[in-house]
Order: sequence, then structure tokens, then C-alpha cells
Amino acid sequence: MRLALGYGHAPVVRFLLQLPSTHVPLMMAIAADHGHVSLVQLLHDTNADPSHVWRGVMKRGHAHVARYLLAQPDLAQWPRAALRSALIDGHCALVQVLYAARAFELTTDEVVCALRSGRLEMVQFAYEHRATACLGALVLLAATEETMHILEWLCSLQAPERRHIERALDETTDAAVTSYLHMVLTRLSRVDASSPDRVAGHSL
Repeated sequence: MRLALGYGHAPVVRFLLQLPSTHVPLMMAIAADHGHVSLVQLLHDTNADPSHVWRGVMKRGHAHVARYLLAQPDLAQWPRAALRSALIDGHCALVQVLYAARAFELTTDEVVCALRSGRLEMVQFAYEHRATACLGALVLLAATEETMHILEWLCSLQAPERRHIERALDETTDAAVTSYLHMVLTRLSRVDASSPDRVAGHSL
């Protein structure tokens, strides 16, 4: 049964379902883990155990399986803890499907998980739907993770605080990241020097 579920052989699974001795634990979860939505539907129709069905969907990023589960009232509640797995693995399409079904705000820890994926589109979606401000923490993490494309995007949103850039410089060893952060610091210094308060102070 386990092999039939893994390879998606629906006729074999239908036959084996008639033989209780061939059943294995978490059959629906196995089918979902491999992305076989037709088998998930078949097992759901036969009242198979739905335990852990969302775990594989989140880990593997099976957005098509998620759409089926969300349409079933008894399967639609996905575990929030499993969302971290989808974010870390960069399954943006899956996270968007979940959000479309039920809007939610991401915690700072969940946005950090998105950044660890290294995928800009995942970070952009997570940042847009965050619950709290977390730019400084993300700039620091992007620097230490050496994800230059994400670091540049974050710094383009708004000028980060000098203390965050200085701390990021202390944490990173990457030459390209270091060079970019020094450029950001230079830019901040120019902004500070041209601010009305600084100009007024020099005129006294």
C-alpha cells in the first residue's frame, strides 16, 4: 500500500482498500506528501484517517492539494505551526493559497522564516502581510545570511537605522555585503548632514 500511495497508483490503492490487512497508518498523509490529490480525495471519500495530512503539504509546497483540503470543511483547518515549514522552504504559491482562503498576519518569527528561504518573492509577501514592524531584524538577518538581493530590497523600502547597519557590519564576513552596508552608511551620513536640524545647528 505504501508504494502504491507514493507512486500514485489509484487502481492499486482502490483494490488494496478492500483488503484491511494491507492498510498502513496515515495513508492520506502519505498521498498528500507525494502530491497525489486524486488519492487524497479517494481516501477522504472512504473516511481514511486525516491525521498529519497538512504536514507534507506544507513541507513539499503542494498548493493543488491545499486547494482540495481547504474546500473540505473537515480538513480545512491547517496547523499554524506548519506554516513555518512552508515559509522556510519558500513555497510562496502555497502560502498565497492559504492566505486567499483565510487572511492572516505573519509574526516577526514567521517573516524571518520567509527570509531564510532566500526567495525574494517569499520575503516580499511575508513583509507585506506582517503584523509588526521588523525591518531592523530583517536587515541584520539578510546581512548575516548573505542574501544580497533581499538586503538591497529591504534597504530600498526605507532608510534603516544606523545602529542596525552597524550591527550587521559586525555580524557579516561577506565582502560584497560589507561593501554594500558601508555604502548605506555613507548614504545615511549624507542624509544626516543635509537634514534641517543639522543645517540649522551649523548656522548658529
